[in-house]
Amino acid sequence: MKNRKESMKNYSIAVIPGDGIGQDVVLEGIKVLKAAGYRFNVTFNLSDFHWGSDYYIREGLMMPKDGLAILKPFDAIYFGAVGHPEIPDDVTLHGLLLPIRRSFDQYVCLRPNVLYKGIQSPLSNLVRAIDLVVVRENTEGEYTDVGEVFTISPQKKLVYKPPFLPEEARNELFVTLLSLQENVKINTR
Repeated sequence: MKNRKESMKNYSIAVIPGDGIGQDVVLEGIKVLKAAGYRFNVTFNLSDFHWGSDYYIREGLMMPKDGLAILKPFDAIYFGAVGHPEIPDDVTLHGLLLPIRRSFDQYVCLRPNVLYKGIQSPLSNLVRAIDLVVVRENTEGEYTDVGEVFTISPQKKLVYKPPFLPEEARNELFVTLLSLQENVKINTR
């Protein structure tokens, strides 16, 4: 019989805690990863990269120029929320988040939503249960540079942002949706 160490799977994960609440959420998520790893005989080799708004304030960049090359050998990237009141959103978006998503073909944003028993939520009094997965684009649509801003007057601008979802990204979304549908249970009250 193999001992526990011999049969263990190993994954290398780049950890980018981000800013503010992102750091707190990632820290708690790492606890969950470690517990799941122990239970399912998996090890996670975590490497921290403190890129984000504080890095930008110090260095003038959201990540080093070779940041994408640094991330490439990892099996996964665990990414927290980024943002700072003194840094425009487009700087954080185009300086860190989108380059990572686009370079590693992360077309799909998968967001599970569950209302756990005993947890208070503004929705607790409205529904008995929430168990759904939101599947949306991750690099297309609002994240593209397609569109234009028109100045109507000095006080008024009009933004034109056409829907944009290339075939490759659309197909990736459909594959993800189809793979999820196998696990769907329809619950009625």
